[in-house]
Amino acid sequence: MYFRNASLTVGIDVLLQQIRIEEPDILHTIYLEESLVGQIANLNYGLPHFITHTQTPMYREESITKNATWSLFDYINSNKSSFYIAPSIAYRNSLLQSGVERDSIEVIYPGVDRNVFKKISDIEILNKMRNRLRLEIEDLVIFIPCLLRKRKGLNFVANAFSKLNIVGKNIKVVVSGIPRTLEEENIFNSLRGLAAPIDVITHDEFKDEDMPILYNLADVTILPSEAEGLGISLLEAMACRCPVIGTNVIGINEVIRNAHNGLLCEFGDIGGLSTAIVKVLTNSDLRQTFVENSIHILDSKFNSEKQASRHIELYNASVFDRDQNSSCVLFRFVDGWLEIFLEKIRDSGYHFPKGKKHINESWLQAAIRKANIGLGYQVSIPYQLFSGASGQTAKEERETAQKSRCVYYAFEISKDASAANNKTKTGLWSGFDNALAVVVNKEDREIIKKLKKDIEEDGRFKRTR
Repeated sequence: MYFRNASLTVGIDVLLQQIRIEEPDILHTIYLEESLVGQIANLNYGLPHFITHTQTPMYREESITKNATWSLFDYINSNKSSFYIAPSIAYRNSLLQSGVERDSIEVIYPGVDRNVFKKISDIEILNKMRNRLRLEIEDLVIFIPCLLRKRKGLNFVANAFSKLNIVGKNIKVVVSGIPRTLEEENIFNSLRGLAAPIDVITHDEFKDEDMPILYNLADVTILPSEAEGLGISLLEAMACRCPVIGTNVIGINEVIRNAHNGLLCEFGDIGGLSTAIVKVLTNSDLRQTFVENSIHILDSKFNSEKQASRHIELYNASVFDRDQNSSCVLFRFVDGWLEIFLEKIRDSGYHFPKGKKHINESWLQAAIRKANIGLGYQVSIPYQLFSGASGQTAKEERETAQKSRCVYYAFEISKDASAANNKTKTGLWSGFDNALAVVVNKEDREIIKKLKKDIEEDGRFKRTR
């Protein structure tokens, strides 16, 4: 979809084909379009579906009216079979606000690649970036790693910059994002104007490999956002042994513990942010304390190995010895009477015929295979689809979906059709009332009632017996 500019339906076709070929045990997608495609595959193939939620959470300036994103959540959560991984409490709260149930969410904090984000000792690499940004070695450098967005609080931090005054030092500010739209151009120009006399440096676009160098050049990294999902950039700065300052909002305050590994200030508190910046830039002992404590937090809380291990634990817990079946709800009209086909399974009584689903087979394929091969009735397109397992909690429905889920497909059979090779000798064509009386499974009885109701609404139902 992304690299070939293909449609959503092409994306679905590609994923379904991959599932048939690769026979995966688990599907793990990333928000947003991937999860939509993934859930369609999940509903067809019954794979445990994990979703890592990475969109910035809602914040106060966004409308609480349900929009397209929330409609997507409504669809994905409709059968409660997906499980969400949130990289922070802020992301979890956003999911809760969007209607996801709490027991469908696990918070797993991310780590950073410490082989990439680390202290750089190569003077040549650092000097090359200094020259590119026209920085002197004596300059105090403030780095703001963000795109030019309103919620990033750039006007707020600019007003704090205008109050900075460290005798004998030139302060330079580098923002990683560059203007790409008129709105972003206006945000950047406002930042430069409000920050005067502090110099906000203009530059060309940074590459990913530039980021560790920028953190190493900076004397402090600031994330002054009004709302943030977590602030991965703060973790990157900490790994590069750069002191950090952020706003006291959920997400950022999950990374920074105030006065322990950095400083927090309230969003909009210009004086408080200005004071915090001066403290970090002028107190070498405080800076060293923050750096040492930051490394400890990266090791203990934001640790890639712990992140991976917890994912593996969740994966292992989701892969049951799945006994997944598709039920064939075969029905016909004989002289105006509705008849339903039931199968007797040993001494357990009458049930809808069930076909065991293979791991790379869709529910519909399993139902058609059972009807065609197992019963001898040739069917293709289903009349109706019924899903089972209702009235459960999100956790119960998810476990049912993963472990012993059964999906029902109804097929109308011609009254003249006869099963091939005498395969129906253990089966029973029964009238509606008798079918209700003899089936042993409560869920099957509910499906019989629903079938009758749907046919009535379709205008074809005549009589029962």
